[in-house]
Amino acid sequence: MNIEEDMFIEKILARDYRMTRKQTEEKLVNIYNELNATRFNHDLPKKAFVRVSLRTDGNTATFKNMGVFVWIYVSPFCKPEDYRRTMFHEMCHFFALGHSDAFVKKLTQVAKGELWLEKELAKVQQWQIIDRIKRNWSEVMFKLSKEKPRMPWIEARRAVAERLGCKVHDMCKEAPDFKKEWLELVALAKRK
Repeated sequence: MNIEEDMFIEKILARDYRMTRKQTEEKLVNIYNELNATRFNHDLPKKAFVRVSLRTDGNTATFKNMGVFVWIYVSPFCKPEDYRRTMFHEMCHFFALGHSDAFVKKLTQVAKGELWLEKELAKVQQWQIIDRIKRNWSEVMFKLSKEKPRMPWIEARRAVAERLGCKVHDMCKEAPDFKKEWLELVALAKRK
């Protein structure tokens, strides 16, 4: 994290939510502790490091040292009214990576009675597409480059998106290095 990013985050939080970064992170940790006690039966690590960060394309959870502690990164653009929903979501990743059926089952179990739950579950299909893109796009691209090494990248991104079962826009958003990597693969193929 650099000073410019820190200042930018502080400005967003102060301007949009009238909170400092420290206040925001304390609020998120308090929500984590409350949910861990009341909804997760203390099954998550006791220690949570919650950081407001620009270094994520949304909100993410990372579990380190075999569950001894958890890092949760929250975007500064996450609204305070969404903090509770966000923490439920990220905490469920302790039990299931990605947005699998196990994740949905856990979220449904622990968030029972929350007003936002149905809307959140309606997003599952899109999350699963994003998971599939993040997990498989480079492998699919590599195979395609072997099959059709002269294919222009505009056509290649369409073909890869089709093979992944997603929209080109979603694939490009979730795989921002696609163009660069495709052009490198094509250049390698031409040298052979």
